[in-house]
Amino acid sequence: MHQELTSQVEGIVRLYLIPMAWKVSGGIAVWLIGNYAIKFLRGGLRRTMRLRHIDVTLARYLDTSTTVVLQLLVLIAVLGVLGVETTSFAALLAAAGIAIGAAWSGLLSNFAAGLFLILTITPAGCTLAVRPCCHNDHYWQVYFDTNRVIGQMLAVR
Repeated sequence: MHQELTSQVEGIVRLYLIPMAWKVSGGIAVWLIGNYAIKFLRGGLRRTMRLRHIDVTLARYLDTSTTVVLQLLVLIAVLGVLGVETTSFAALLAAAGIAIGAAWSGLLSNFAAGLFLILTITPAGCTLAVRPCCHNDHYWQVYFDTNRVIGQMLAVR
């Protein structure tokens, strides 16, 4: 009886526990490697945005958005290693991407339209389409200074 029980426990361990242990250790490895890769990519993204003088608010937004998307991908990879079907998660992410894109389309088109209303882009560079409202003695100084700043911000030379 004791030998029979031992063989049954050994069979359960070989059949279920050892494969599950490999899956769990693989999931932990994917999680650790994925988080390391995310930290590495975030550092590169932050460095690039700092070198390009991207606005701090926009840089934080892009950093957070990128981190969330990459963390979701790592989580889906871990679930895949553990044996969970991930096709429904992929479909959910695709639907969320379409919904976010549709929601932001109006915002981004309005932003672009506002930018083109303010700026006139010519072969010589960007110029201000809206004229400054100031006293006539300072009009041209304000106009040229504003165009110079716009050119510096947009890296137009």
